[in-house]
Amino acid sequence: MKKLLIFTLFLWIFLGLDLYAYSPTGHENVSVVEFIDDGELLIDMTSSQIEAGYKTLGRNRLFGWKHYFFNIKEEANYVGEIIFSRSNRTTEKLKIDYELKETHYSERSIKTTGSLSADFEGKIKKIDAGLKASASVTSDKKTAVTRVEDTSFSFVVDPFHRMTFRVTGEALVTNGVSKLSILGMTFKKGTWEYIDIITRYYELYEEELPR
Repeated sequence: MKKLLIFTLFLWIFLGLDLYAYSPTGHENVSVVEFIDDGELLIDMTSSQIEAGYKTLGRNRLFGWKHYFFNIKEEANYVGEIIFSRSNRTTEKLKIDYELKETHYSERSIKTTGSLSADFEGKIKKIDAGLKASASVTSDKKTAVTRVEDTSFSFVVDPFHRMTFRVTGEALVTNGVSKLSILGMTFKKGTWEYIDIITRYYELYEEELPR
């Protein structure tokens, strides 16, 4: 049995499978995305929607990239990383003293699939520049992430309640499919998505636990 587990682990590493924890959005440290108007994350799209995007790209170029956008800078609210969570399953109130220290975080989360690799991030910067040049971006929001100094605070967790301290705020979502052709043949193709964090707030979220 032990040999089988070791073999499976090496097989995962050899195949380059993702061993990170599951995220409902497909982005690490982003657990919820709610669009203000219309919008959809790649993880929520069907295979037929993705395939329709590829078909929209049409015939291959002799050389170069072709892109199709599902969403362009769509405004959304997000729930990010959980700083901590405390549950109280007793009949007494629970007082918590907490010291918050500012942490490092990324202002952009990028996810790619297919044969698109990590170096596609450089291509995304060019996609951004192209969107701005063609006036395809309707939102004029700029990245302005709030900064919080080290601070201490206390709170009370009522009986059979959970208090979660989490990051939340506003974001812009852009996603689509891309294809790179060389001599008229598909060299790379895949889906991609990036979430730009616009604002970052800290929020205490309370929920009742089942008894």
